[in-house]
Amino acid sequence: MFGIALLLAAVAVASAEEAEPLYSTSDCVYPEICRPPPSKFSQVIPIRPRMQWNTNGGFCGALSVQVMAMSYGAWISQDLIRKANRGGPCFGHTSLAKNGTSGEEGCEVGPDNYAVTARGLKLAFDVWDYRQPAPQASAWKRWMKSHLAKGEPVMWVPMEKGNSHTPYGPRSCPGGGHFDHHEPIIGIGSNHDLSDATVYDDDWIVHFSDYDLQPCYRKINSLDDDFNMEGNCGAARKDKRQMFPCFFRDVTYGMSITGLQLKVPSLRVFLDVDTPYEPNVRLSESPTILHGTVRVQGLRPGLRYALYRFNGTAALPESSNFEGFYERKIPFVAEGETWTYEDPQSFLSSAAVYYVAVPEAATSFAELREASEQSAGEKLSSSSASWWLERAPTWPSLVRAGVRTFMDSSGYQGGSRFEALASVFRQSPSLLAGFAVLASAASAGFVVGGTASAWRRWAGRSEIVERPLLG
Repeated sequence: MFGIALLLAAVAVASAEEAEPLYSTSDCVYPEICRPPPSKFSQVIPIRPRMQWNTNGGFCGALSVQVMAMSYGAWISQDLIRKANRGGPCFGHTSLAKNGTSGEEGCEVGPDNYAVTARGLKLAFDVWDYRQPAPQASAWKRWMKSHLAKGEPVMWVPMEKGNSHTPYGPRSCPGGGHFDHHEPIIGIGSNHDLSDATVYDDDWIVHFSDYDLQPCYRKINSLDDDFNMEGNCGAARKDKRQMFPCFFRDVTYGMSITGLQLKVPSLRVFLDVDTPYEPNVRLSESPTILHGTVRVQGLRPGLRYALYRFNGTAALPESSNFEGFYERKIPFVAEGETWTYEDPQSFLSSAAVYYVAVPEAATSFAELREASEQSAGEKLSSSSASWWLERAPTWPSLVRAGVRTFMDSSGYQGGSRFEALASVFRQSPSLLAGFAVLASAASAGFVVGGTASAWRRWAGRSEIVERPLLG
């Protein structure tokens, strides 16, 4: 499975020279470095490279956010990430924009909307303040290291050799900065303990290019350059510019994702899926079915925990009460400091799914046994139940609560959700009309396992393919 078996430990305090390489299927091209430089200490987040969409200006920002979110247990489609900043500031590629705000399809993720995007996805974040005095290179590197040393991924915003460095004019580069691309940085190494905040010249970072599956390692003193890019990036190849970019040392940008916006303490969760490619629904490509592998870290052996799955950003609770919001709850007892779970229930690549692990002191051994037996007996299904479940977060709370009760009952065997909906509608007839269209679509076979053409009619829009301007 594309995932967890070959990943580095999330906190690897060991010789990086001996560390197992990250996923790679491409050649290493000079001046790119494709193996970690020697160091005594390192912290690399167990997440794999992914490929961005190259339409509508380029989805490098959305892909970077997707990778960072996966390091906290969340899968979010590139489409939904861009849509999360609808109505926010937009000086990048968008549709139906008015007065510098994004339209219905959202805006390219850029310096003007980092916070809006992360907030719309219920991600905790820290945005680099580009209003600081110039040059910012030294301060930015300290900021970056402070996050990476804690296992918090960073999105950097570099220039690329041969590009304009001002993709949509001065307004897209606030504060007089320059950039062309976004990439996730997922690890750091040093010959000094990572509790030492000092940035050393031989410190290194590892980032992804968004254009291939080869991890890129860089000495930290090689990351910045001036506008002409003839210094640290002087040897960079224009045809491989994403693999060896440099950030503008005077004024730059960035964002770190520091967790999910939750009201309760939670454990670190890493999510991996079985493909690095996401079908582009904006080109009417059919979304694919994904299978998630969840890794929970920081457990205490013998204690009880629960893994919750929430379908959709709207379902992620904004309070400490998870009831009525989660799609599944999997109680477990920790046998070690980490726990890996291969979710037997798939989800669509066009969706958003959040996994959250919390201590579960009240979980009984009977519940644990029942959950274990259920997990062993579950089979992957593309039934109408999955179709309804994908949309559950958009239902009124009464409908969601009714379906939740039915799912938790002993009579639920993983089949259609119509019985539960009928029960809810009997109690609240006024809700029936609003769901009549959905019911007709589902009964006609408009389900996860339906035809590709049906999915395209629902999720896809025909859009002009154009050369990416950003990334």
